[in-house]
Amino acid sequence: MDPIKHEDDTCIMLSRIFSTPAFLSLKVLVFYKCKRLSKLPDNIHVLQSLQVLQLQHCYVITSLPKSIKNLQQLTHIYIGNCEMLQYVPPLPPSIIYFYALNCKSLKEVSSRLTSEPPKKHYSWFGFHNCTKLDDDAYEAVLKDLKFRIELVANNDGYPHNEANNNGNRFFYYYLPSKESIINKWFPDYYSREASIIVKVSPDHKISSCFVGCILISQYQSFNLAKKKVIFGWKCYLEKGCNEWEWIATSANRAPLTGSNVPHEIAKEMVSDHKIVWYDGESSNKITEAIEERKKGTTCNPILKFEFYADTEDNEEIVIKGCGIRWMHVHVNHDGEISPDATDDEGYESHDVESRRKENQKKSEFTSWFQRLLLLVSCPIMLAKLLIILDEITIS
Repeated sequence: MDPIKHEDDTCIMLSRIFSTPAFLSLKVLVFYKCKRLSKLPDNIHVLQSLQVLQLQHCYVITSLPKSIKNLQQLTHIYIGNCEMLQYVPPLPPSIIYFYALNCKSLKEVSSRLTSEPPKKHYSWFGFHNCTKLDDDAYEAVLKDLKFRIELVANNDGYPHNEANNNGNRFFYYYLPSKESIINKWFPDYYSREASIIVKVSPDHKISSCFVGCILISQYQSFNLAKKKVIFGWKCYLEKGCNEWEWIATSANRAPLTGSNVPHEIAKEMVSDHKIVWYDGESSNKITEAIEERKKGTTCNPILKFEFYADTEDNEEIVIKGCGIRWMHVHVNHDGEISPDATDDEGYESHDVESRRKENQKKSEFTSWFQRLLLLVSCPIMLAKLLIILDEITIS
């Protein structure tokens, strides 16, 4: 049998089945080891009751149908070991969980992950071992995060009863790590340690949202794929010299390699992965603490973030780095809120390179000035410096 004809016949048959009354009320659709199915029917959008879509070991599927964005009840998509999948189109705004596992050829996702403003206060997008994702795919993820934070800040499109069970707003993104992307996403506050000190901006008018990141090593002393992970940060506000006051904790629990994934799918990490997340409740607590500390003083508050990651049975996970991105949310003349707008120093947040260079200049100047003060405060060192300068002048 001609394999191409067989693929077409399968797609045609599915297209006919989807439009039958029995399928129109379908809520869960699973494709398992459909080794000759290269595409799903374009009329998948007729399944308006569909909530969960799974594709496992469908090796020759290269993309999802564009009409998937019209499945208004679809909340969960699991894609495992679809080795030829190359592109993910815009998803419906109802999506709260998208997970791609071991999709070795996946390079591109839509420039906006959802076709319309998302309907939920919470979401998880995972790309486990999808190591061929291009830079545009990472940019799409960052754009999606910004867009969701904008909606939260503007309270637009998010009914309060659409939050999670605790009423919190959170967004998670789990991807293979790229050094250049980390530097771009976290230009100011990134560390190879497990903690970061953040000096608060002096601008009282800016409302800020904190985005966290941890870089998880692929090399662990145990099989991380079979564990649920508890990760997050604890934030402290400086009270005085080496004194810190706890103000908020962002605690999260998740199976990094996805839930509802068959055991026969290999889940071991083939590279370092990063988790990027926004925790609305903790972010609000930090903002409130900052505003309270600023009252009656001109001193800028200083924050300390301590990151952690452990399994549910208390095994410590190796963290290779952590980061904090301080997303500034501005209100324009039309009353609209947009994250990462121009701040008072004239920087554009997307102009990462200019900001990095400016920060480097400030750091170099600070270091030079500190050395100069040290020389001035020590007469012997100052005398030696004058002698050296005098010898250079004579020669």
